[in-house]
Parts: sequence; structure tokens; C-alpha cells
Amino acid sequence: MPVVSPSRARELVRTCVPSYRENLLGSPRRTPTVRTIPVRSRRSRSSGSPQDPQAWEVVCRIGVNILLTTAAISGLHRLLPVQLAQYHRLQVLEQQIEVLKTRVSRLQEGVDRGMDPLQQEALIKERLNKVPANQIQVRLVPPATLVASDEDEAGPSWIGQSREPLPIP
Repeated sequence: MPVVSPSRARELVRTCVPSYRENLLGSPRRTPTVRTIPVRSRRSRSSGSPQDPQAWEVVCRIGVNILLTTAAISGLHRLLPVQLAQYHRLQVLEQQIEVLKTRVSRLQEGVDRGMDPLQQEALIKERLNKVPANQIQVRLVPPATLVASDEDEAGPSWIGQSREPLPIP
């Protein structure tokens, strides 16, 4: 469609468009009525023109956003292995803590048992093999060791027993 200048467009509109009254009334009389139609002028704006400041602004904003996004992604790329190593190290430390907690509880039970006056005698018997003076120590020996062969004599069956006769006082 060819571009028409605004003055030429007014001239064409005056000659081609009959008046509104003439069509309604059907009168043969022609009164020259001037009817103007506003003509919009076209500006030659191309979206890719380098003179348009809004286009430059949009391009700059997109460029800055891409730059910031790239910086954020590269930072995450560097931090991810460090975070994974710390997470693995944390799991190892938590396992060691559990092992140490069981050890501490076992040692605490031993300390508590050693501090109890009622348990001290039992601990002395258990650890030092001492028997109080008013008790006799009895040891159970498997029966196979008590059977003597024909050639050998039976050995001592408990501690303190010897083959030599006791000296008479």
C-alpha cells in the first residue's frame, strides 16, 4: 500500500465521501460539507535501529542479567564439591561420636560400680582374686583332668596342694 501525504489524503476524502445528510434525506441538493478524517502519520521506526534508547536499555539489562547468572552458577559450581566433602566429613565425625558415646557410657558404669561400697568387695574378688579371710575359695575343674592314668599319679587338683607331706610343727 502506497504512503499518501496528509494533504493529499484530505483532498481525496473530500471528493469521495458524500455528506451524511444527503444520504439520509435523499435530497438531490448537494451541499458541500467538509468532512475530515484524521490521518495518522507513519513514523519509520525499525525495532533494530541503534538510535532507539529503549532497545539499548533492554539489551543492557539482559546482558547484565546473563552476566550475574553466569557468576552465580560458577560460584555454585565451585562451592558444591566443598559442601559435599564437608557433609561426608560430618557423617564420619557423627559415627565417631556414637562410638565414643558408647565407650563413655561403659566407662561411666565402671566408675559408678567402683564407687559403690557394696560392690567394692565383689570387684576385689573379680580383679585381684582375693578371698576374704572368712571364706574359702573353690575352683571347679573339668572332670577329664582329674582322671589319672595307670602310669601317672594324679596331680594336684587345687591350688596349694602339693605332693610333699606337710611339716609337723
